[in-house]
Amino acid sequence: MFLLLGVGAGFCIYEYSGLSKQAITEIERKEVNQGNKKEEVDLFIDGRKEDTLQILVEETEYSREEIQKKFKKYCNDMDTIILGKNESLDYVTERLNLIQKIPKEPIRIEWILDRYDVINYKGELMEDKLPEKGTLVQLKGVLTYERRPEEQAVYERAVMLYPGYLKKGEKDIHDIKERIVYEEENSRTEKTFKLPEKSDGKVFEYRVSKENRGLSFVVLGLSIGVLLFFKTKQDQKNEQKKREEQMMRDYPFLVNKMILLLQAGMSMGQVWDKMVLEYEKQIKVTGNRFVYEEMKKTWNQSKSGMSFVKSIEEFGQRCKKSSYLKLSAILAQNLRKGNKGLVTMLKAEGRLAFEERKARAKQKGEEAGTKLLLPMFMMLIIALIIVIIPAFLSIQI
Repeated sequence: MFLLLGVGAGFCIYEYSGLSKQAITEIERKEVNQGNKKEEVDLFIDGRKEDTLQILVEETEYSREEIQKKFKKYCNDMDTIILGKNESLDYVTERLNLIQKIPKEPIRIEWILDRYDVINYKGELMEDKLPEKGTLVQLKGVLTYERRPEEQAVYERAVMLYPGYLKKGEKDIHDIKERIVYEEENSRTEKTFKLPEKSDGKVFEYRVSKENRGLSFVVLGLSIGVLLFFKTKQDQKNEQKKREEQMMRDYPFLVNKMILLLQAGMSMGQVWDKMVLEYEKQIKVTGNRFVYEEMKKTWNQSKSGMSFVKSIEEFGQRCKKSSYLKLSAILAQNLRKGNKGLVTMLKAEGRLAFEERKARAKQKGEEAGTKLLLPMFMMLIIALIIVIIPAFLSIQI
């Protein structure tokens, strides 16, 4: 136990006295651009510790010869450094990489341009200010050593800027156009102008442009055909709708006319004949009526040998509307069993038909009112504009 305490006490005395620390005569600096170094050392005078010192050792600096070599190297490499995504500084369509500092080196760069209207200090192109023929810009980069600002070097380069929409393929076309213009201007004393055939290993071929109207006519013809097809379908729908509306308007009058003629003592066959014959006499005045045309077909079928009952059933099927199907069923049933009760049934059907006609008329009126809402709304807006604008103009600020 006492042995351990003795060893510990001796170790502490050894450490405190500084005998354990290695004596040094120099401090190693960090490499260039790696930062400064702080070192804590104990100061001994005649073997006795007097103080603890904090020593700041700055990083290694380049000598004048070394920095000049660095400047020369980066000036030689600057064409590649600033190129960015462009293929050549003689044809710049993308942003230039105008760096502000050399990576991992204490060298900063300040850029001076002679045309700030077409390119800024970041290397961004103002494409809306660049003509297709290109713009020549002088770049000047001043390289400065940060440790000794008086140590400088200058990089200078002329670059040609073009709008960004002139990409690689368009560049070739642009160059060809310029060459054609140049060749044409220098051959105006000759009777013929020979187009350039080769450039940079590329072979050019020219052909007289002809309008391909055949394809246009085919497309136009197909378009017209499609439009005519849809127009025909729409016309058929409109005609069918017009037919159905006319037949429903005529239905109450048709039923009431049958009732009057039956009450006058005519048979159903005589009633049918009379109504068809009267229609043929008045067709010039009334025009074609779809329901009477269908009655005429029924009349012709019965005259051609078809039974009257069968022809009336087909009349209802051709009309397709539920009201006419019901009427044909009533007539066919009573023709088979006799005319007893036919007038009563037709009167009930007539009353129902007039009620339906009134309901349709009311619906049409509501639809017409709805269609008038838009023009009425537009008239309201116009009236508001006429009233409000003069009121605003009369306000004095």
